[in-house]
Amino acid sequence: MGYLCAGWVEKDGKRHKCQFTEEADGFLFGLQGYCRFHLPMGAEGEGGKTDWDDEAKAAFSTAVIQRFDTEMTKPEESRAALYFAGIVVPGRLDLHGKKIPDVSFRCAVFSHFAVFSDAQFSAYADFREVEFAADAIFSGAKFSAYADFRKARFFSPVVFSDAQFFGPVVFSEAQFAGSVDFSEAQFSGGAYFSNAQFSGDAIFSGGQIPGSGNIRSFKWLSFASAVFAGAVDFSDRQFQGRTDFRVREFKRAPRFHGSVLHQDTAFPRIECFHERDTEDAARAYQTLRLAMENHRARQAEGMFFALEQESRRRSGEFTGIAKWISLAYEKGSSYGLSIMRPLWAFFCIFFVSATIVMHITAYSGVRSLGADGPEIAGDAIVFSFRQSVIPFDAFRQRPEELKKWKLFPEPQGLFQILAAIQSVLSALCILLLVLAVRWRYRR
Repeated sequence: MGYLCAGWVEKDGKRHKCQFTEEADGFLFGLQGYCRFHLPMGAEGEGGKTDWDDEAKAAFSTAVIQRFDTEMTKPEESRAALYFAGIVVPGRLDLHGKKIPDVSFRCAVFSHFAVFSDAQFSAYADFREVEFAADAIFSGAKFSAYADFRKARFFSPVVFSDAQFFGPVVFSEAQFAGSVDFSEAQFSGGAYFSNAQFSGDAIFSGGQIPGSGNIRSFKWLSFASAVFAGAVDFSDRQFQGRTDFRVREFKRAPRFHGSVLHQDTAFPRIECFHERDTEDAARAYQTLRLAMENHRARQAEGMFFALEQESRRRSGEFTGIAKWISLAYEKGSSYGLSIMRPLWAFFCIFFVSATIVMHITAYSGVRSLGADGPEIAGDAIVFSFRQSVIPFDAFRQRPEELKKWKLFPEPQGLFQILAAIQSVLSALCILLLVLAVRWRYRR
């Protein structure tokens, strides 16, 4: 019995008519009719493709492949675009080494392995909103024109190793649930991964192009607002154009060993880098620091210096006094990134010191807070200010001069100890402030 096909639906709910009008036999699923191409998988016993046996699934894949073969036997000027939008492939689809014309798999579902290794896409390749339930293999594939994988979802590992993209390639808002391998892939046009989500490891390493001595490159590259939840490797790559790494987060420190970064490279804020406790992370940040130093990008250089130092300390590389100095440097000015932190610390030390002096004076009975309150407060502020700007000022004054302050009871030793502590802390804040200013504005 034939049923009119209900067509296919985009992810936003928009329904499209079935393009396979020549399909006479239909299937009933969920009170709707479908052709064999658009029949959903469904659960077992629901009448979908899950209930098909292996032979039926293999026959379906063969029918798809035959359509490619038929189209490619035609003269190039007579070839029509293949429109497989919304199809559901229940079994393994193997297009290894096939020549593929202008094709659209938009919103298609690949329920088993999808093999496109060494395939040659001679025109536009449309994989928008495609779902790959099993491994997707594109190793060695050649994309001669625009390749569009926007909003595609990969639920298993995907391999694009040694693939060649001669035109722009878009993976914006794509979701990679497993690992993704772009190792030794060549990008001749722009590559856009904005808002993509990488749940597993992501490998974009390059290596040398055989016979040329040059390393594989990116032209224009964007990972704006992307998320890397696993390890990410961009080693041995040359970035030849604008590069945007302003991701939402790097759960692991990105590796750029052996790579050449472009001057127009943007990285996210320091909060977006989460791995800060391993020696590998320290080396990864060191590589980026040196790259930014070569470009004289002081802000980025300072950020990666801070990440490197924190990673070295937390991984146990720094021990003893070096560990405590590193910790103080981090808390005092975020390794030179913060100008305001040591400045605020300086004034806090000043006001806290003045408050302590004022209370010691009042509670020791040297003067009455009720009768001489404003005078005590003024003297405490002036005294504390002098210790902040004139290191160890209390030790420079003679005993009779110290008594004139009328702030401390006898003996005056406590007076000098507190003043010395304030002078040391204030000097450290000034030192951290100078280092932070130097980091930011040095040429």
